[in-house]
Amino acid sequence: MAGKLSDPGSGSFLLSGIDVIENGLPPLPDAVTYEMKLPISYWTAPKSAVVVFLRFGRHPADGGIQPVAMEVPYHRENGKWTVWASGSVGGSGFPFDPVAQPGFTADLDGKPIVYGSLSTIRAGDKPAAWVATGRASCSVASIAVVQAGVEYRRMLDSHFGSWVVCAEAPEPFEVVAFDGSGQTLARLPHPFRRAGE
Repeated sequence: MAGKLSDPGSGSFLLSGIDVIENGLPPLPDAVTYEMKLPISYWTAPKSAVVVFLRFGRHPADGGIQPVAMEVPYHRENGKWTVWASGSVGGSGFPFDPVAQPGFTADLDGKPIVYGSLSTIRAGDKPAAWVATGRASCSVASIAVVQAGVEYRRMLDSHFGSWVVCAEAPEPFEVVAFDGSGQTLARLPHPFRRAGE
């Protein structure tokens, strides 16, 4: 069952991330506008989760539209997910404007999956989670985190090709992309390398 979008103009979108974690991404609205804050990807680990929201702002230099991917951390305690947004929400520029450039893929440079950012986030005083984000082509059906020889695989539930993973241990990890038949399409190695490097 798909989740529901919260009021895109209010802070309640942070709470809507819990619904995303529990039920998956809601479908995109018929028309995406610059006033919206949309969940576009998520990942859950045993005690940590992260939901990436896309929002739009103005570029400080030229006043143009600047898409931003916000990484919101969640933590599971006593069987329930909670959000702690104060001082813990990370963010980075999203590689394209999906309102003006739907279907943009130039940032993939012909690859099935690329890194976008790497960060450490923490929900309040809870343990840190190590988070990687990026973009995937439509050929990617699932992704995995491989850490210390253990694979954690999930179906890619995503909008605009966004993906995110999180790990609860500080050891290096790699991200692996698979097609619909389970064949490996690509491995993104650690240390982290952004698209084009």
